[in-house]
Amino acid sequence: MSFGMSTLQAAILFLMTMKSKPAVFGSRLIGDYMENLKSVFAYFLPSCRADQVLSQALVAPVVLELAISKVGEKEVAWGLELSQRSLAVAKSKFSYLDSFPDMEVLKSLELLMLQLLVRMSGHDADVGLSESMRAMAYKAVRMDVYFESIVQGIRETQGLWTKEILDSLDISIERQNISQLVMMLALVFDDAVKDFFEGCLAEKELLLEESLVSKRRLVEELIEGGSSMGSEVVEAFKSNLGVEPDRFYTAIIISSARAASKANKYTQRAIGELISNSSLVHLPQADGAWLWIATGTPPLKKQISNLTTSLKSAEIGIYCLGETVRGIEGFRRSHVQARALLEVGKQYSVGRVLQWPTHAATAIFIRNKELTDWFVKSTLGELASTDQKIESYRETLKSYLLSGNSLLHAAESLGIHRNTVVYRLQAVEDILGKPIKEFDFSLSCALTLLDLKPRD
Repeated sequence: MSFGMSTLQAAILFLMTMKSKPAVFGSRLIGDYMENLKSVFAYFLPSCRADQVLSQALVAPVVLELAISKVGEKEVAWGLELSQRSLAVAKSKFSYLDSFPDMEVLKSLELLMLQLLVRMSGHDADVGLSESMRAMAYKAVRMDVYFESIVQGIRETQGLWTKEILDSLDISIERQNISQLVMMLALVFDDAVKDFFEGCLAEKELLLEESLVSKRRLVEELIEGGSSMGSEVVEAFKSNLGVEPDRFYTAIIISSARAASKANKYTQRAIGELISNSSLVHLPQADGAWLWIATGTPPLKKQISNLTTSLKSAEIGIYCLGETVRGIEGFRRSHVQARALLEVGKQYSVGRVLQWPTHAATAIFIRNKELTDWFVKSTLGELASTDQKIESYRETLKSYLLSGNSLLHAAESLGIHRNTVVYRLQAVEDILGKPIKEFDFSLSCALTLLDLKPRD
């Protein structure tokens, strides 16, 4: 914005010498300042008959009548003419205004001017400017017009009007009113920017909520198996989730009741750093989030390993990862797996990060606690005892199975002699009633389930 040099110098000089009367800030100016400003209205004269200008006004008749009753016909007509000139200036500077009808922009400028004049007259009546700013905010957000661009336009108008108003005055006579005029202009324009900003925020929140509702509805239908994989579902998948259906998906469920936002941000940052060329589907939940890592090819085992290591170090929340599967069905399958793991993580102390298929058997078995207990007892028998000697047998058996049935590796991992391992395994077979090699995966599964400890 630019002022005429003589006007600007006079304004600065007055503001520097204005010490006996402190400026009043707030939603409006009060007292003698308001009375003093009325004197400047004598300078506000339209270029033609007032009734001709008023007849072309776009604001509602009731608003126009309100402004005239507070300010006067000639003054309002002068303001409307300045609004019209401002439209041409704004259109030449800001291309985004091409997205708005001229009459709509002009109406907002008229309301802004009428609000300024009414305030200058000493009244605080609302002419509908706030509603107009919020309506413009609604359209700006829907059309992806940058907030900063419109605010810049509003501030440019403030500069133009400040210059026009000050240049119209006889500075030698109205010198004492300059600071109040500048302040009044700033307050009215600040209110306009505030209303526009609040309108943008409200509309963005509404759009986000609408988008979130659509995402949730689609995802829930897919997860529950209620959606067939027709062309409509594929298109909805792309438009609502922003990813291609045929990518590889790795689902992650975050559960962190006390620090959901922190856990969420940490996870997203870790994914961005550790898994290259990936995009993310994110669905916030009350106590965490549902995430899907989308990649063109399956992530490397090392990448997933690095990610799980990073998540373990976060020390907040529980993280459940499904396997990587391709397509919309893979999107569903990986999430269902992660959700099953979450039940394990919530009920038992099994660490912060659970992966499929590592914890798959546990997730499947715990769906029915009674059946799980029966399975453990029937498989292990006396080996499920809490006797200290029996516990040493169990630990030896677990090490033996984890080492791929290697006596040497089992002995090394336990720090005992190989013969001790042989002795204990013989005792295990005596308890079980048959050789260990005759058991299938059920033996490892029963040992894992027996070790589950309820989460505090």
